[in-house]
Amino acid sequence: MLMLTPLVARDAAEQAAHLAQRGLTVVVVDCLPPDVVVAGSDDDAELSTAWRIRRLERELEVAHLQQRGVPVIPWNGPGSLDVVLRQIARRPAPRTVVR
Repeated sequence: MLMLTPLVARDAAEQAAHLAQRGLTVVVVDCLPPDVVVAGSDDDAELSTAWRIRRLERELEVAHLQQRGVPVIPWNGPGSLDVVLRQIARRPAPRTVVR
């Protein structure tokens, strides 16, 4: 499963972790450009600080996903996903338990 998200809201990371925990193969494509600036943050110190804090929290969420085996790949245009998709294609199919 490919999840395309800027990972700005915590919900996306939580959902990706939940799906991976349930045994699905999840690849998160990070669509947030690294140079994004929040409009008005140049003039508003509180807004600028809040955005910096959110970016730091986001980095932790990405690290936690990766520790759980969920690849988080930044979108850098065509070819960005080639390596991770090849690696996933080589994995053995997950065993499904029927209850």
